[in-house]
Amino acid sequence: MDRKSFGQLITALRKELIGLEGNSMTQKELADLCNLTRMQIGYLERGTAKVIEPDTLIKLAKALQLTSGEREIFFASASGIKPSHISIDESYPKVVLSKMYRFLESLQLPAFIGDSYGDVVALNYGMFLIYDIDAIVFQSHNSNWVDTFNIMRLVFAPEFEQQRQNMGNDWYQFAYNSMMIFRVLTFKHRAEKNFIRLLKSLYRHPKFKLTWNLVTYREQDHLIDNHPMRFIHSSLGPLYCIPSNITALTREGILKLYIFSALDTGTHNRLEYLMKNGGKTTTYVLPDWPTKSFYEN
Repeated sequence: MDRKSFGQLITALRKELIGLEGNSMTQKELADLCNLTRMQIGYLERGTAKVIEPDTLIKLAKALQLTSGEREIFFASASGIKPSHISIDESYPKVVLSKMYRFLESLQLPAFIGDSYGDVVALNYGMFLIYDIDAIVFQSHNSNWVDTFNIMRLVFAPEFEQQRQNMGNDWYQFAYNSMMIFRVLTFKHRAEKNFIRLLKSLYRHPKFKLTWNLVTYREQDHLIDNHPMRFIHSSLGPLYCIPSNITALTREGILKLYIFSALDTGTHNRLEYLMKNGGKTTTYVLPDWPTKSFYEN
């Protein structure tokens, strides 16, 4: 990330921190926490600081209440390297996406493709069945909210209360871990206009807002890339599975193929039955990736 973009990221992270009076953290408050001057914070946020000392980065990470996963990306982003220089693959992102589609269509398990915003790009019919949702949730985009396609909506939005109840007390740990992953996944986008709009939209859901802030508590600061899911499906019965993922790096950000695998014999048999009865036959392509023009509506 170049210096200007890194400075914008610092600004966005600072503004995410809301005090007791409902106001965002100021440059002066951030400077005091880091034992720096307001002018130095200004240089950093404008991207005009030529050298950023490691100790300064550590102080910033602590003051901005970053999780361990976010810190790793934060420190790497301070390198001054443009994102376009990271990938040496000149392939068009659509070419990479088409390869991911082929993987998705060949799978014998519920699966979906997500991007670095947490937006669902495509999924097989098995995902609709395992989440016990109507396909129209994703097939028609008739909402003014930019979180329509976002996986966090499935975890936190009020209309999916029944799915949360099906998970029982396991939902709380699943939601916490999902949020940890989401914060790390989207970290590099936090200063971008589209992500700010997405976060504002997701903040409509009280459970999302609460969990977003909860993960900064140090005693719970751990990141497990995958977390088992145990829930009662309305027609299939008890399911115990875990998502794993395959990651593809493109010049427009990463794509992840998430695959749901069984963790016990009963779930294996039920998922096998699900997929044999139409679960993998249809792939629903969702947002216009990577353009995703719905963000501009």
